[in-house]
Amino acid sequence: MKMLLQPVRCVALCVIMLCSGLAQAVVVDDLFVATAAVENRSSEARDAGVALALQDVIVRVSGSEEYLQRPEIQRALKNSNVYLQEYQYVTGENDETLLSARFSQSAIERMFASAVIPVWPENRPRVFVALVSRSFPEGVQLVLNTPSDTDNSVHSLAYSAIIESADNRAIPITTPLLDLEDQLSMDADGLWGLQENAIDAAAARYSPDAILIGKLSQTSSGRWLIGWWFRHNAQFDIFESDSADLNTALDQGLATTAKFLAKTYAITSSSQTSGLNVRLSGIEEFLDYYHAVDYLSQLAVVESAQVTRINGLDIDLTLVLNGELSAFEDTLALDKKMERVQVLGTPGDQFGGSASPLPLRWLGQQP
Repeated sequence: MKMLLQPVRCVALCVIMLCSGLAQAVVVDDLFVATAAVENRSSEARDAGVALALQDVIVRVSGSEEYLQRPEIQRALKNSNVYLQEYQYVTGENDETLLSARFSQSAIERMFASAVIPVWPENRPRVFVALVSRSFPEGVQLVLNTPSDTDNSVHSLAYSAIIESADNRAIPITTPLLDLEDQLSMDADGLWGLQENAIDAAAARYSPDAILIGKLSQTSSGRWLIGWWFRHNAQFDIFESDSADLNTALDQGLATTAKFLAKTYAITSSSQTSGLNVRLSGIEEFLDYYHAVDYLSQLAVVESAQVTRINGLDIDLTLVLNGELSAFEDTLALDKKMERVQVLGTPGDQFGGSASPLPLRWLGQQP
């Protein structure tokens, strides 16, 4: 291992889009980097900090804290230095000493494969997160996304907690600016009532891949209750979180969201590989051919891609997947660079063999 001489770049996963456009997945940088507070720079404190940082990376890569209880993961945490690639000490906002550690991607992926834990690839959906609250006597109102001296509630700190929780799980999020344009388009009562047209109007400006709406309320005893509404593609879910601590209640909502997305896109290295025949159209020039084949080859769910036939503007390929077909199709839908061609009168499950390749269309490089 080596010690870094240059400061580690701080990567913010909260993406604020200032103009509308097609939603695109976000490639998460530094997925295998984490920071932990340490008491001092002794070897004992460093080892403890490395173990904490590795624990955070495991959550970021898997999408869930549940895997931390696996015996294989417990053994890895006791020998965390084995996975350490490089580290450095940095000073935190409150002058505390922090250890920033970068771990070996290949070593962690081997550990996941041994424990049969799915890996959530770095290409991840961007989630729009908005919060609305109801209290007496204020009633229903949008929750501000920055602390404000004029805000008489602790809600002004909620988005800071949301951003921190999302960063801990490597979820790319967008929070509303709540400027004049947002105030005109966001209906607090409609969001509280989970009216889909109000939710779509609130998120339209930001063109996200997924939407998460949180409804905050506080009981007379001070306990926080949050109702969540989540949608990604054609799937949606409604769930709840509650805690005496607001940050904990908010973190529970992000944890559930991460589990859902990881389950959708994660791949298991030990999955039985399977061959998939595809026929690719939309190729108009050589650069299209190059980019399309390269794109398929680079997908985390694709073990290998081999061109088997070129017929005019159509290309036949055989893909070896290291995950399920559903994970492959979900990735295509997320990236929006390639789409499945619908063939009338033919059930979708009949495609993919050598006689009936899965029909795909290249949409071209997105800006």
